[in-house]
Amino acid sequence: MRIIGGTFRGRTLHTPAGKNTRPTQGRLREAVFNILQHEIADARFLDICAGSGAMGLEALSRGAAFVAFIDSSRDAIQCIRKNVEALQVQDNTKILCGDARKILPQLDAQAQSFDICYIDAPYAEHAVITDILTVLDNTTCLCGKNALIFLETDGAIQLPELHHCILQDTRTYGDSALLLFMVV
Repeated sequence: MRIIGGTFRGRTLHTPAGKNTRPTQGRLREAVFNILQHEIADARFLDICAGSGAMGLEALSRGAAFVAFIDSSRDAIQCIRKNVEALQVQDNTKILCGDARKILPQLDAQAQSFDICYIDAPYAEHAVITDILTVLDNTTCLCGKNALIFLETDGAIQLPELHHCILQDTRTYGDSALLLFMVV
């Protein structure tokens, strides 16, 4: 897997071994950053269920100021650390190992805020995805007004009732669906 645009374009990334992590397709990554082309500069980006960290590192490559990575897999966290070190972006990142449903409220309590969130939980874990969306919808600081939340899923998910996260767009890329929410 490689970074596809920006400062680190072409740099190879470490990926977790095995089939537990499904890398985001290059076409889908490109679509996300085309949508974000005017939003990414100096943004604070939250990569939830980060896997190799490719989405967050792509964000840094394209001008994001800071990225926080969350993943529950120790193998994924190890890959993210290797990738962050290889790109020498330790000062612009925070790596958190654990269940996003527990970490997100902690970040909110610490008054951490993000302009863009990307959720790429395993497609089959619909309950985890809906829990994460519900947590983001109910935070007071984590996702401020006009924050963008991207959800990569299989398209078969039943969305929870959301009050502050409004679905703006849905696009399909092969077996993947990309949902874009805006916080109001």
